[in-house]
Amino acid sequence: MKFLWIINSVFWLLFLLPEISFCQNSKDVKDGDRYYNLGRFDSAVVCYQKAIENKNADLKNTEIIDLLGKTGNSYEELGDYNKAFTFYREALNNATEGSYYEGIANSYNHLGNIYYRWGSFEKAMIHYKNALKTADENNLKNIQPSIFNNIGNIYYSFGEYELSLEHYKAALDTKLENNDSVEIESYLINIGSSYLGMKNYKEALSYYNKSLEIANRQNNQQSIANCFINIGYLFNEQKEYNKAIDYYNKAIKIIEKTQSKLILAIAFKNLGESNKNLGNIQEAIFYLKSSMIICYEGNLNEQAADVYSQLSTIYESEGSFKEALYYQKKYKEMTDSVFNRKSHYQISELRAEYESEKKELEIAEKDQQIAENEKSLYNQKIIFTLGILILLAISIIAFMFFRNREHKKRVSLESEIDKQMQLALSAQMNPHFISNALNSIQKYFLNNDIEKANGYLADFGALIRTVLANSREMKISVGEEIKSIELYLSLEALRLDNKFTYQIQTDENLDVSKTLVPSLIIQPLVENAIWHGIAPMEGKGHISISFKLENNNLVCTVIDNGIGLIESARLKQQTNSRRKSFGLEINKKRIELLNGSEKTKMDLRIEDMSVLFPGQTGTLVEFKIPQQ
Repeated sequence: MKFLWIINSVFWLLFLLPEISFCQNSKDVKDGDRYYNLGRFDSAVVCYQKAIENKNADLKNTEIIDLLGKTGNSYEELGDYNKAFTFYREALNNATEGSYYEGIANSYNHLGNIYYRWGSFEKAMIHYKNALKTADENNLKNIQPSIFNNIGNIYYSFGEYELSLEHYKAALDTKLENNDSVEIESYLINIGSSYLGMKNYKEALSYYNKSLEIANRQNNQQSIANCFINIGYLFNEQKEYNKAIDYYNKAIKIIEKTQSKLILAIAFKNLGESNKNLGNIQEAIFYLKSSMIICYEGNLNEQAADVYSQLSTIYESEGSFKEALYYQKKYKEMTDSVFNRKSHYQISELRAEYESEKKELEIAEKDQQIAENEKSLYNQKIIFTLGILILLAISIIAFMFFRNREHKKRVSLESEIDKQMQLALSAQMNPHFISNALNSIQKYFLNNDIEKANGYLADFGALIRTVLANSREMKISVGEEIKSIELYLSLEALRLDNKFTYQIQTDENLDVSKTLVPSLIIQPLVENAIWHGIAPMEGKGHISISFKLENNNLVCTVIDNGIGLIESARLKQQTNSRRKSFGLEINKKRIELLNGSEKTKMDLRIEDMSVLFPGQTGTLVEFKIPQQ
């Protein structure tokens, strides 16, 4: 009897397992959708990926493809366009393999959005055209509105407001025909923006208010913030700058919860513009540079161009012609890249191509028939020509193979070095450091200590410019590196309420303007001294940095009187901390790569001061760089 009960229990367990798994997957997807609508995109990613893992038995499954797209949507809202692109591309590949046409159309549409964010409008238009073609051929009316809307965005970016309005209204009309209310508030915003571009403020505000009403009814925080920004910009255009600022601040309060970097970049940019118009120059520069940082991190080229233009105008009006010229050049570089005539022409051509596609198809079919009739006359010539070309190709390949093998190795090594350089830049300009620095500067503004605030803001801007400039060079002078370190130390001292003092010394026989070091390689050593030596200690600390020439080597020494390596390791073990010094790890990898590429022998030594000098605490870092 007991045996029969066990068999019965196992049977029901096996019977119910698939149902339990299905329910869990359904819950993950619903939770992901809920988090997405609330603007909590990182939580949405976790739920979607959990659902994907539970369904990983069949990667061609249409639900998996849709989940890949939703995950990409979430990363896109977070401003991580590279990850979004990866998920969209995977969705497209799986949809193509499984002939899932709705997935194909959606994936092309999403990929077009990423190219649009990157300012590559011609590539975006090509993907939108492919999406629209797939939707038309397979009668996917539910996807067409989004594609029309996205094509309208491109025309809006080029200032062709009548064309953008035409596409936005086509998107809205198709939505209403399909009895589909999803994202209607976004289409209403876009229609309002086209009217705003045409200076029809009354119609623009009418559509913005309609959108805001729907967004409030749905409690869609992302769309509410978007409405506030657009209404704010409308007031800015009407020279009601204080009203504009009020709306931008309302939007920022929401954006801080929803995590959308694009909308935050726009809000900061618009705040900067309105403050500039009111004559609040320092506030304008602060917000514009905050927007610039987000644009740089997210590769938001179109927004960045506008920021550069605003900064150039401000610095010119203030008589800072050097800065004005710098940002004017950045603006021109960006606009030449994003809004060039070639792109505009290609987009117009693609539009004309789509409209005349059916006629061209008929002509192509007739041309194909003629070509097939003539094909036999040229067969012998083609075969002979191909034979010659094949022999020539084999000869060229054989000749190039051995020469290219070494070249590929060198390119691969250089690519890895570039990658580590980017990682080093990311480590030095990480969002945590930037956010804390800005908060510290803001504190002085709030305390009305304008002189200190301006000083630190200038240092912060100088540090960003210096690091970005240095990141473009493989090597920089010791003098440039010292300048960057001094700026960094002053900001970190501000963040830690002057918890430490520092001293930088150079040897008398060292020419700091001519002696070179790999860029972005010393600062992580200083950062390590601060955060793993000084920060955990009680009382104030001191950091000593020196540069000297010794046996044809540049020797950089960083000494702190912090807790030391041994105590730091003990604290990590005691607190079960997994925090690592990523900057130091990146440095070690770069040194290894540079030693291989330049055939030099750079050496990094790290010692606990208590081992070298009993009774003392702290860490000694010695970095030797051979000089040619």
